[in-house]
Amino acid sequence: MAGKRKRANAPDQTERRSSVRVQKVRQKALDEKARLVQERVKLLSDRKSEICVDDTELHEKEEENVDGSPKRRSPPKLTAMQKGKQKLSVSLNGKDVNLEPHLKVTKCLRLFNKQYLLCVQAKLSRPDLKGVTEMIKAKAILYPRKIIGDLPGIDVGHRFFSRAEMCAVGFHNHWLNGIDYMSMEYEKYEDDLDNADTVTYTGQGGHNLTGNKRQIKDQLLERGNLALKHCCEYNVPVRVTRGHNCKSSYTKRVYTYDGLYKVEKFWAQKGVSGFTVYKYRLKRLEGQPELTTDQVNFVAGRIPTSTSEIEGLVCEDISGGLEFKGIPATNRVDDSPVSPTSGFTYIKSLIIEPNVIIPKSSTGCNCRGSCTDSKKCACAKLNGGNFPYVDLNDGRLIESRDVVFECGPHCGCGPKCVNRTSQKRLRFNLEVCIG
Repeated sequence: MAGKRKRANAPDQTERRSSVRVQKVRQKALDEKARLVQERVKLLSDRKSEICVDDTELHEKEEENVDGSPKRRSPPKLTAMQKGKQKLSVSLNGKDVNLEPHLKVTKCLRLFNKQYLLCVQAKLSRPDLKGVTEMIKAKAILYPRKIIGDLPGIDVGHRFFSRAEMCAVGFHNHWLNGIDYMSMEYEKYEDDLDNADTVTYTGQGGHNLTGNKRQIKDQLLERGNLALKHCCEYNVPVRVTRGHNCKSSYTKRVYTYDGLYKVEKFWAQKGVSGFTVYKYRLKRLEGQPELTTDQVNFVAGRIPTSTSEIEGLVCEDISGGLEFKGIPATNRVDDSPVSPTSGFTYIKSLIIEPNVIIPKSSTGCNCRGSCTDSKKCACAKLNGGNFPYVDLNDGRLIESRDVVFECGPHCGCGPKCVNRTSQKRLRFNLEVCIG
């Protein structure tokens, strides 16, 4: 025993001793790592004004020097989608923390729409879902963690133009399911009853989602159905959103937030199709703003069928017939509304200031018919290597820009080119509000 204790207390004679050469190599690697760390600190201090710093390459260099195993990588070629991702990640920064909640929602939806339009431009299937995926990858979801009750910046009456928009904000995290476990979106199924303030909602599961939405099997008390049961038992409010047909929405639907509801009771019964369904009676909480929707009509945002329906109309068309669509003017502020036509001249042509000099020998792109290849189009190169518009709704700007370079008279493309969007005739209804 004494001998064992002596051997145990003695220094480990079997410890591997590193050679002088190996020790030098290790010390050199540690010194190199310390140098790279100092470079990183200096780089971060020099770039305080920049929004986002990508130090991935520095991390890889550290790992390469310490491990001694160089990593082979070639610089990737950026596509239009990847450029959009870079801009998206740059747009998210700590300065947004102090923004007013409604501005945060607006900014988030603009980021999503940009990604959606980039996916449309890349001709990807389901661009709305691809846009949400890019938002998730960039950690750009405004409310990534589920919140009970109202979300800041989303008031009763707020309208979403797709389910994907709700996912992008974090208002409803399932683009297909009607129940989000902690929030609820309204979808009209065969067993639903809706009286605005009181809703009898049919639970989740068993529907033919790709067909007529009728019940084809029994529902189970799990997932969203179980979550609504818990909301009833623990008195947790749920958010209710109603969907309506809307021609102006790119999904032909618009979803309106109608406020918080209490799950008063739930039960199981045989549905219209003979299968077991779970039913939930929802009662709208008091003290909320008045509903903007009901079970019959969708009033908010309805386009008037004629100019006579416009409130405060003072002029039916300030363009005097120069535009393809008339531009009405309204005044809802003054007691005696004044028409803007007196002392007002509407012009349709471009007027250039005398101090602006346009080169007579300016050249354009060599495209034919319509500009489609951003790598070959000279005008696309002026816009950063990509077209500023996407061929959707007769031309739509992907994101706001300080300057947009469109094709001009010296370009080889025709009038239907997507990069001539602002040169086309008026295609949307405008209204000038005076006051």
